[in-house]
Order: sequence, then C-alpha cells, then structure tokens
Amino acid sequence: MSLKLTKRDLEIFRTLVRVQLATTQSLQETFFPTLDRTRKRLGLLRDRGFVVTHAKGLPGLHKSSGSNYWRLTDAGLGVFSRRFPAERVPDNLVARTHRSS
Repeated sequence: MSLKLTKRDLEIFRTLVRVQLATTQSLQETFFPTLDRTRKRLGLLRDRGFVVTHAKGLPGLHKSSGSNYWRLTDAGLGVFSRRFPAERVPDNLVARTHRSS
C-alpha cells in the first residue's frame, strides 16, 4: 500500500535536509501535537524507507522520552529533490550523514 505524503512530511524532509539529524522530540515540538502521533508518523515514514534512525557518534538515545535521532534516506532525499527542485541539497548528504559522528 502506498503512503500519501503530506505537506508536513515534506517539511520534515526539508528540515532533515537542512539540519541533517533531528530528534523525535524536536520534530514533535515543530510539527506534531503529541509524541504518540510523531512516533506513529515517523514509523510510517521509516517503514516506507524515507527516514531511518541514526545513533553513530551521538549521545545515547533518549530512551526515557522515546526520542531517537532521524535522518533522510536516499528515497526520502529523492522525493524531496523531485518536489523541491530549486532547493539546495548539500553534496553527498545521505552518505555524509550516514558516516557522520
């Protein structure tokens, strides 16, 4: 089943292009009314291959708050680039973010 991407999803992608990594909590504070809705939507985006969690070289995951760090995948970046062709994307964003610590 195909996931219909919302304007909010695309703004999350835009945020991840700009900041490279964001926590569940920061995405919730910016885009969602509750942490449960944030987790559910990010889970759907992860299941469709648009975002993944990231832990390499970062402080421990915020287990108590249920917060992870998130980054775009190649698929998420592809959708972003098609929807926003004029937006600047840093060179090798996905590979660099994946390797970063």
